[in-house]
Amino acid sequence: MTNEIKVGRLAINYLVDGSRTGSLGMFELTVPPGANVPPAHSHSNNEESVYVLAGALRYSVGAETRDLSVGQTMSTPRGVVPAFSNPFSETARALIVLSADIGVVLRCRAFHR
Repeated sequence: MTNEIKVGRLAINYLVDGSRTGSLGMFELTVPPGANVPPAHSHSNNEESVYVLAGALRYSVGAETRDLSVGQTMSTPRGVVPAFSNPFSETARALIVLSADIGVVLRCRAFHR
């Protein structure tokens, strides 16, 4: 599946949809500078990892916040609250990996909150 989904100014391009089988999911997330992003949220049944492909993202996991640049990663364990933003001047692109995948529909609902 490679159809881009727009949520406000964010773009989600699902590469692997594992939601039907409860397996790994993967998508590319594009975040323009200053874009509205979903509020901090928790994934009680899955883990999430972010890997920055271009630009930079401010990413928080629980109480830890880091500015991630190209090639850097951060992971969110089950039940911990992640959040992200792009307060920088360049558009950021990141690869997001979920285990187990919540699917594109639930992901987009979370982004609309």
